[in-house]
Amino acid sequence: MSNIRHISQGENHGDNEDLFRPVIAIAHDRPETFEVPAHQHFRAQLVYASEGVMRVRTEHATWIVPPQQAVWVPAGITHSVINESSVAFRTLYLHPKVSVDLHAECCVLNVPALLRELILYVTNAPAKESSSIETRLMKLIPELLATLEPEPLQLPLPSDRRLKVITDALMSNPGDERSLSDWTKSVGASERTLERHFRKELGMSFRKWRQHLRLLSAVTLLSDGMSVTAVAYELGYASPSAFIAMFRGKIGHPPKRYLQSHMLE
Repeated sequence: MSNIRHISQGENHGDNEDLFRPVIAIAHDRPETFEVPAHQHFRAQLVYASEGVMRVRTEHATWIVPPQQAVWVPAGITHSVINESSVAFRTLYLHPKVSVDLHAECCVLNVPALLRELILYVTNAPAKESSSIETRLMKLIPELLATLEPEPLQLPLPSDRRLKVITDALMSNPGDERSLSDWTKSVGASERTLERHFRKELGMSFRKWRQHLRLLSAVTLLSDGMSVTAVAYELGYASPSAFIAMFRGKIGHPPKRYLQSHMLE
């Protein structure tokens, strides 16, 4: 990821404590790869891209932000935002007094058509200090966010040094077919020890963790326009049908239907 350009925060709207503006809407078009380094906000943040795919990362997990979905980041959570291609970045910062009853942890939220249009409208509208249609719409946004259920697009990350060697390598190459036993010499731990730490730290086996990584990678690749067949082989599956079965088991829909219902509506 050495080719990713780092972006400074600049004017940090997430630290604006003015309750007169319960929701602050910001738009940035990023034509190149970029990374906003680890930071946190006084306000909660809805990280959204109307075009392109982003990744939000904290110390303990990473989330994929495909088109027409968003990551909810509660106030005070240290996080970074990364993308490896151009994105139409649209974000909302919500004052704690209007976000107190919303999700307490980071999560991916599907953005329905009404909320999507509201986000696009308020991020394109000029900031106004007087009562206006924008002000009334801003008050509606937290109510809509409260109705949304998290999507299963979170990948837990380890703190154990040995596990980090494995997970970092797999995130760089999700199609890596090496078994856990193949990692024992390079990380200096037995297969049994590594498996125990996967279950203890991440709440799942090595096999399940890698499968979930491949699911998140699949969402990114499919969102970028790669075919189901190409994604299957890119991620190390023996056949497209094996990949589709995994995707359906995790998400509840085959890849094409998922794209249609979650991203292209």
